[in-house]
Amino acid sequence: MCRPISTLCIPALVTRRITPIEVSVLSDKSKRKRKVKKKDSQLVVRINRDERDAFIDICDEMDTSAAREVRGFIRDFLEKHPADED
Repeated sequence: MCRPISTLCIPALVTRRITPIEVSVLSDKSKRKRKVKKKDSQLVVRINRDERDAFIDICDEMDTSAAREVRGFIRDFLEKHPADED
């Protein structure tokens, strides 16, 4: 079944309205997303070229990025060695 709009015919499925219940479900999904901290700093590390290349090759094989793995290492390190808050 089509609803005529001017000279066009658009299927009813396309023109259906979203009910308040559907809107509520859609907004609940967006609330579940984890808030990601903004990456606003850099850490420059000088390492041996061969080690760097080997690390990047392994990351590529694992379908991850070197930056993601280094960030993960830093998070794990900070979790194991919490800073003293005086």
